[in-house]
Amino acid sequence: MDIKPFTDILSKFNSLLFAVFASTGVITFDIFSIKEKIGLSETSELVKLIGLGIGILWLLSGFCLLILLVEFICSSLKNRYLEWSSNKYFKNNFKNNLNSLSNKEIVILLQYLEEDANTIWLPIDAPEVIRLLNNRFLILESNEGRNMSNGMIICLLSINTEVKDEIFNHITEKFGESLNRDIVNNFIRRHQPSYLISIKEHKQLWKI
Repeated sequence: MDIKPFTDILSKFNSLLFAVFASTGVITFDIFSIKEKIGLSETSELVKLIGLGIGILWLLSGFCLLILLVEFICSSLKNRYLEWSSNKYFKNNFKNNLNSLSNKEIVILLQYLEEDANTIWLPIDAPEVIRLLNNRFLILESNEGRNMSNGMIICLLSINTEVKDEIFNHITEKFGESLNRDIVNNFIRRHQPSYLISIKEHKQLWKI
């Protein structure tokens, strides 16, 4: 049974629930002799009925707060597990993903070296970029993008600083430690996705 819709509703009134729980608790347990001060110390049937209603409100509000607390703890534990599982999967598959980079993906990663930047504009819907994002080589910095004339949307993407050095070391090994300019330029010309040229043109147009 999914209680998420129920807890979503309760969470909208958590402040009210806490106020009801606190105030009815003070009355139910007669803290600070509050019953006498508000006229609930009498033993008439009406007063007993009101006291019973207040006690029920305390129980109900406390039960709702308990549900919210349990849901919060379970959600936090679930999120921590998912984060741990995702990080473990990433670390276990990083080397394999690094060694299986396509030439176009290497060209994209080279852009960070070419521009000497941790963040550059790239098309969010390009297949090479999507794969680099899925493999956590790149990180989306903002959902706000710019539309290019070819229909693609470019956004700011950063290289994952946790593995940046390993990525660049891998690229350096491919081209040699000196990163021979002629070899690199020739590689980029042969494997460069056409949208990288469009991005350079649009950046000049937009002055970004």
